[in-house]
Amino acid sequence: MNNFYLIVRGDNGKKYGFGHVFRTIRIYKKLQKELKNHNFIFLVNKNKDLIKKIKSNLKKGAIIKNINFFTKNNFQKNDILLFDTLGIEKKFLNYLNKKKIKKIISLDHLNLRNINQALIINGIFFAKKKIFTKNKNIKILQGPQYNTIEELSDKIEKVSSKKMKKKIFLSSGGSDRKNMIIKFLSFLNKFNNLQIFVPIGPGFKISQIKNFKKYENVKFFSKVQNSINLMSKCDFNIVSGGLSMFEGLVSRKPTFVVETYDNQKFAIKYFNKKGLIISLKQIRNPSFGILNNFLKNNQKLKMIKARNKIKINKIFKRDDFQNLIKNMINYINK
Repeated sequence: MNNFYLIVRGDNGKKYGFGHVFRTIRIYKKLQKELKNHNFIFLVNKNKDLIKKIKSNLKKGAIIKNINFFTKNNFQKNDILLFDTLGIEKKFLNYLNKKKIKKIISLDHLNLRNINQALIINGIFFAKKKIFTKNKNIKILQGPQYNTIEELSDKIEKVSSKKMKKKIFLSSGGSDRKNMIIKFLSFLNKFNNLQIFVPIGPGFKISQIKNFKKYENVKFFSKVQNSINLMSKCDFNIVSGGLSMFEGLVSRKPTFVVETYDNQKFAIKYFNKKGLIISLKQIRNPSFGILNNFLKNNQKLKMIKARNKIKINKIFKRDDFQNLIKNMINYINK
């Protein structure tokens, strides 16, 4: 029986947000159903929120180990490794090359130096740079269709809301190190016709949540399994520029995006140029004026929703994630 290692880091948004943690768990849940003859092992850094989140999603038999002691793992050349660490770390990669590991999958990876064979899936970083190679042992999948967002089923859970109020989905992802939520709640508080839905991720501080609860017309959701489900009950989204932005796009609802980290700017620029999102610039000085204009113009929001739905349907398909999993399985079984 081969080992399947899933390598992921999290630090509550200092460098690694929770978006890539969520997508690694999403991939794991699909693969463990298909690859029953593999032992699944998570290699993670020492972060209690990260470990807690992974443990709550593990099936019986899965293992968690410390990534910082990777040399102590007895890697075999037939083992499979999936990296979601914004590129494979140099020391780790050199070690794997010495071990002659045959199957490596890396999400959002741009540097092909020292990579001998791998499956590279760039569903986000394609917007920063498209990569190419003559090495036939390296397969590259790049473009928005290779995102890791799983579309919701036709059945949408009911969310109660006060009548005649615009419903807004407001999310900074799994944590809120830049205090995005409190900034936008402070701005939105001056409008009387809004109800705001805020998912609380594993990296939120208790003190932050207490501050959120000071505002009226705010409803909080913990342990949200599918953000698209909740987005679909709202009139529009205000999200950070990580995987939450992709969820907003897939929801087909007007999506306002805030850049909370520098590595988000490329995807934000890509989709903003196509007119599929409305950029509210960077978190240090959000463009509240843009948001204010839309809040006062219902017709403008309706026009964006109708226009974008057609455009987005050409980019994102309901079976994109399932096709991505099939690509992984085909690579593994090759």
